[in-house]
Amino acid sequence: MLLRFLCHAHRTLVEQSHSRALSVWDLSQQKALLFQQRGEPERAVAAAGGALEAAEVLLTMHRQATVIDLHRFTDAACLTLGLIRDLRQPELTRRLLCGCIAKLQPQVVSGAHQGTALACCQRLVEASTPSESIDAHEPVPTRAGAGDRLLH
Repeated sequence: MLLRFLCHAHRTLVEQSHSRALSVWDLSQQKALLFQQRGEPERAVAAAGGALEAAEVLLTMHRQATVIDLHRFTDAACLTLGLIRDLRQPELTRRLLCGCIAKLQPQVVSGAHQGTALACCQRLVEASTPSESIDAHEPVPTRAGAGDRLLH
């Protein structure tokens, strides 16, 4: 994926153990939801991104992803996409959406759970679409180099 939320050391630890990756996913997902409820969007994005990276590791850890792996990845991706979209970062939202769909592409093309993978892609597209409550004609703030930041 093009965006990185975990530092190299944490990413390496997550990649070494299925149980560690699962633990990081669970804790990070819970933190993201808590930060979202508290109105701390940037902290929520960082935590959700950590959950997404752990879910990505779990998705690719096995030769063949399971339905649970697909749903876990999609849940984390939808949360992260929604948070970034709500920060009005359309370029980051687009890059993350493309990266997530690319991660699911092998499952869509030849996976044992093609229908589930396609449904997950649909959920990702829906999560990245701005809600009707946001005025599409409002100027969108941008930050130079925001896509190249490490959010950990």
